[in-house]
Amino acid sequence: MSTESLNWIIHCMKANFGFDAMQILWFCPENKKHYELFREGYNKSCADSLNYDFPMTYPQGFTHLISPHDLLPPSISESGEIMQPPFRMTNIYLNALNKHGYCDGLSLELNSSEFYFGLIHFSSYAANNFNRNVRTLIHNFRTVIEDWMGKMISYNKTINNFIFFYAKQKSTDYFELIKGDKDKIQSEVIFNIVETLEENKQQLLLNQQNVYTASITCFPNGSNIIEVVPAALPNKLTKKELLVLSWLVSGKTDKEISQCLCLGERTINSHIASILRKLEVNNRVEAAVYAVLNQVVFIQNGMKTITAKSNVTNKMRLPNQQGQSID
Repeated sequence: MSTESLNWIIHCMKANFGFDAMQILWFCPENKKHYELFREGYNKSCADSLNYDFPMTYPQGFTHLISPHDLLPPSISESGEIMQPPFRMTNIYLNALNKHGYCDGLSLELNSSEFYFGLIHFSSYAANNFNRNVRTLIHNFRTVIEDWMGKMISYNKTINNFIFFYAKQKSTDYFELIKGDKDKIQSEVIFNIVETLEENKQQLLLNQQNVYTASITCFPNGSNIIEVVPAALPNKLTKKELLVLSWLVSGKTDKEISQCLCLGERTINSHIASILRKLEVNNRVEAAVYAVLNQVVFIQNGMKTITAKSNVTNKMRLPNQQGQSID
């Protein structure tokens, strides 16, 4: 399912019941935190309160405690007084939602086969908007949303993978490693992941030490979940041969490649011959096409050479810690 599927789900919900704001939160099992995947209507104050304060005030499983018989999602108008603490007495309501005009709201827990996905919050400016009939309708939409989320967030379960959460924001982008040891993945790989994956949803990344496969899942509001997994070298190429291939893609001559890698020109010729043999291609142009078609991204000495499907190759200079260009 794609982001278009979510837009269709939201359209169907709006056609069946009214709401003025909505937020979808994904629960990350690795660090036990919620991340916003979609928001409509809420300002930052309300969204942050629902994202951070609500799960702390009402931990996972609150629906079963409030509605043990029918498991309908609780609403402020019908369940607010029996929630512990009463919802209208919380800072979530007093300092965020009600302060910005929301009179009623509903929170839907997402679970599938006892696996907790996260939360969806709805709010309305109208009082008593989320009555029992509406609560039942929203409850019936739950499985559709859970199916969408389960298919969108299906990252590799390998032990050595790295998972990042990246959100495009107006003031500054938010970037967080949510799984994996940051000391075990080179900083230049982390620095380049987002830019390289925006054009192609899956890439092979290489730096001087390691090879990774990286993939990205994009959500409508600019949030992204990025997975990076250590990978094997393709076609039995050595790391040095992949570096030589990266310079072939960028259009360098053998002499220029030898200067870039501080190797003799004969050594470069030997590497190119080995590359052609292993890739089973006839010339360096065909080797470069192989790199383009396989979406290989090379990161070397702070400089990134991107091979894109458009057959256009770009070299992008990255800033060092002082903000200066690295040559």
